Amino acid sequence: MARPLLPRLPLTRRALANGAQGMVARDRSLTNGHLCITIAAGYLDEPVAWPGLAHLLEHAITTTPLADGSHGLVMWCAEQGGTLNARTDDYLTDIHVSLPPPVLADVAHHIAAQMAAPTLRTDVLAREIAAIDAEWRARKHSAGLQRLKAIAALASPRQFGSGCRHGNAATLGGNIEALREALVRFHRRHFHAGRLSMALLGPWEHRRMLDLLEGMAARFSPAPDDAPPLAMMPRWRTDRRAAPAPDGAPTTLLWPLPAPLSQARWARLAELAHAMNQGECLAHLPAGVSDYRATLSPSGAMDTFCMTLEGRVPPADGERFATWLSGRLNALAKAPDSASSPGWQPPSGTLKLGPAWFDWARQQALATRLTACNGQARPAAFTPSGAYWLTATRRDRTRPVTEPTNDTLPVERQHWSGVYGVCHDAAALANTPWAACFFPHMALCLAPLATQRLAQAGITLLRGEWGQGSWLMTVGNDAVSGMLRTLAHAQPVPAETPNTLLAQRLLQRLTTAPDRPAIWTSHAAALPSLDEAVVTLARRVAARFWTRSPTPRSASPTDDAPLSVAIMRMLRLPGTPEQRWQLARAEQQHRAAFFRQAREVAALGYVAAVRCGDGAPCSLGYVVQTTGEADAAARAVRTITQALWDVGIAPSRATPATPETAFAALVSQWQCLLSGADTPLHRLPDTAASNSAAGRWHTHWLDSAGRYWISD
Repeated sequence: MARPLLPRLPLTRRALANGAQGMVARDRSLTNGHLCITIAAGYLDEPVAWPGLAHLLEHAITTTPLADGSHGLVMWCAEQGGTLNARTDDYLTDIHVSLPPPVLADVAHHIAAQMAAPTLRTDVLAREIAAIDAEWRARKHSAGLQRLKAIAALASPRQFGSGCRHGNAATLGGNIEALREALVRFHRRHFHAGRLSMALLGPWEHRRMLDLLEGMAARFSPAPDDAPPLAMMPRWRTDRRAAPAPDGAPTTLLWPLPAPLSQARWARLAELAHAMNQGECLAHLPAGVSDYRATLSPSGAMDTFCMTLEGRVPPADGERFATWLSGRLNALAKAPDSASSPGWQPPSGTLKLGPAWFDWARQQALATRLTACNGQARPAAFTPSGAYWLTATRRDRTRPVTEPTNDTLPVERQHWSGVYGVCHDAAALANTPWAACFFPHMALCLAPLATQRLAQAGITLLRGEWGQGSWLMTVGNDAVSGMLRTLAHAQPVPAETPNTLLAQRLLQRLTTAPDRPAIWTSHAAALPSLDEAVVTLARRVAARFWTRSPTPRSASPTDDAPLSVAIMRMLRLPGTPEQRWQLARAEQQHRAAFFRQAREVAALGYVAAVRCGDGAPCSLGYVVQTTGEADAAARAVRTITQALWDVGIAPSRATPATPETAFAALVSQWQCLLSGADTPLHRLPDTAASNSAAGRWHTHWLDSAGRYWISD
């Protein structure tokens, strides 16, 4: 029998010290452990007078210097070769970390110590208020915050925190001592073991991981006598069940989850969401739906089951679908607890286990809050009339390029075939076919429900969009025919500007890609048919389409004033193995120092990051995003990077990301081929290189009016 590409992992739960909960799962092949520490309190638990208090506490915990006076948790984890991030949601706050196993236990205890007894220094609070304000200004017109604003329209006006309480200088500024006292009270009442849930995915035996969680839990105090109840306050309106979705957003249905809800029934609802995304509901969808996504406990509405529907959804068809889905939800929610499957199953197509594990861990923490809602005003079942709607407004979608096919137009392309060593990363790929295609300077509009129809046939469709173009990959026994069907019904469309931070858009420019279509397949025999399909699709676009990048968007009336500007100082080298390792080491060694100098010392803005673009050529970028004086910020970035390189790059071994799943192994190799190399960095022998930064240094600029330029 063929090995599954994403096997189910054994899972163990344990009640920990002082009322905390622990969960562990094991994957012996992991080179990083993934730990999520969750407190069952979010921005809907804040005091009414302090919008953004929970968010500020998260920032203070992760950035306050440790007891030895060195760095905060974020920078310290970066120095240890890992990553740490945090999230404040409506009902939860979590800190999640991915680290090499040799250092994970030590870091985990430091995180627990900081969360259990943070040092709330007023100088750090003032600095982080400025950072939160910069974050709010950068994100306030984003799709994510607009969605939360729409959800707030469905929440009871009596619930003061019904919307997203992100926080900014206006809500958190003022009396810093009073703010600190409010933080101390909020922490004491909520950050205790009774609200603590920890989940660890690692390579060790379960007993060893549970013992680590036990020691961490012991650092937290039991719930104080005046602790508020764990149950969630009533949130949703009873007099209004529909509101307009944000511009460009899909129709969204939200079912408040019934309470109490056991862990086993929660698991079955998660399995239903996965089955829906694999095509189970195709026969019941409204005819105008072109894509959809089922999500249990989405961010910003974590106490709901969510279904988003792209395309046209007439009211009558939508109601019929809501009736059918309500029945499916109720059938699972009422089934006996013994019917659930053991272990943890990563979702289909998972590339990184860490983010998938963190999402699952958050859901488990929320389940404990729902269990405590026994006497609260929550629905007892899923009903069509109990669903809340965010109704999509009519919008103009990007139209496919409709220029007639030129059957004589020459189309240059690149071909690769064979496994290229991916079986070394994932043995399950030895008997699994795949096919991948790349198209420069364009996006692809797929046929309606293409992803779900492929899933029903046992084919996983992966896709990605860069600033340089877009790609598709099919994986499964019938991958080639699945790709051929997908390309036959796809339409090329001009690449749209992504609705992401300016700094994220600049970082996309670190990776190079071909200026012509490209194909990679596991078996050379499939190349002729794939090549014909790629050429046919490419000829639907005029030749000029390949030779120019998308036009930057014009200024929007919602853009910030003053303009927000992202600035990236970038070093580019030809991409020899020695140079690729050199930049990987530089990224690892410079992340913490650049973050501190740019964000905390120079106060250049919310974003301060170092990222490597591997390939041939290879690149290293130091990026900030600011609303301040741009030329001064650029000079500061130049000064900081020059100082970092003057110190030199230590010869310590870098730790490039090793693929954790079979899908990640394929995508890693595919992106390596597209970037001009044959072998991903993690499979190359580590080689020494000079500490010189000799190469092409340029400064890239992108502002919120859409203007992009490069300077030396």
